[in-house]
Parts: sequence; structure tokens; C-alpha cells
Amino acid sequence: MTKYEQEFYKFAIATENFEAICDIVDNFHEFRDRIIYDFWLHVKGRCEEHLKNSKGWKVYLAPFEEEVSEFTIYRAEYSANNSEEVDIGISAFNLYSQVTYGLYVTEKPALFNREKFMKNAKENRIAGWRYGTGFPYFKLLPENFSDISDLKKIHPANRASFVQQYARALIDAVREFEPIIKKHILKKK
Repeated sequence: MTKYEQEFYKFAIATENFEAICDIVDNFHEFRDRIIYDFWLHVKGRCEEHLKNSKGWKVYLAPFEEEVSEFTIYRAEYSANNSEEVDIGISAFNLYSQVTYGLYVTEKPALFNREKFMKNAKENRIAGWRYGTGFPYFKLLPENFSDISDLKKIHPANRASFVQQYARALIDAVREFEPIIKKHILKKK
């Protein structure tokens, strides 16, 4: 045991600290998730700022209580009958671990033929983007928020540059994929 580990052990088992440490361990998952969600709220706000002069764009972040963690940037015309369910958008999933983001296509779109669109995407790869089953074009963001070292990066005192970095990646994806959406989907409506 290092000197630091010995000192930390003494601190942890001290009567006045032990109960508080047990409470922290028991509740760590809850406040960890809240730190991550608050980070995404800031990313959402930054994306909305970037898009404020681009009419029609909306930014959706699933409520904290929902089981599926989802972040989507879309336009109303990306859904059939302007419903809340969009057929295509710039999305990010796995918000609480390593994030996958890119052009997302729903399983059963009403606006276009999914198989045809996915085949076209597979045949027309875009440099820097991977191909996947739900995401014809996707990337992984480098941080994995299930790791403590990456969680520390988005602590409220440290998060500003990461909020900007993540928002910029999502907005860049919007700019890159909007022409593809217009060409292959919206013109067919």
C-alpha cells in the first residue's frame, strides 16, 4: 500500500467519515447520471444557440427519467405528418457512456424507403464516418462517461470546453448531412 492509500484508508474508516462514504458509494450512480445529464443540457443549449439563425431546426434531449438516452437535432419535415417521432435526424445515443452520433434513420420510416437509403449510404461512404445499421453514418465521441477520468472532464467546473466541443461536432454533422437529407428524402415528399 502506498502512503497515499494508507492515508486514504485511515480517512475512510474514521468514524466521522465512514457513513458519509458509504452513502456516497450507495448513491454514486444517481449523481453520476445527473452530472452527465446536466452536461447534455448544456450541449443542447449550445446547439440551440448555433442553430438560432437556421429556421426550423429543433433540438431534443430525452427527459432525465427516461430509460433511453437520446439527443436529436431535426426539422419538423423529417417526420410524417409533423409527429414527434422523426424518421431521420442527427442523433446521439448512449449519452451515459461512450456516445455514438451521426445521421440516424428510424427502423420504419414513413417518408422514405429505408433499405434503399441505407444501401445508398453503404455504397457512398463519407470519409471519417462509419456505416452501421441504425446510423448510415456515425462516429464515436472519445469520452466514455462510465469512466471516472472522463466523468471528471464534465464536472461543472470543467465542462465548458467539452460542451463547446460536443456541440460543434453535432452542428458540423447537421451541416454535413442536411444536403444528403434534402437530396434523398425531402425531395421525395
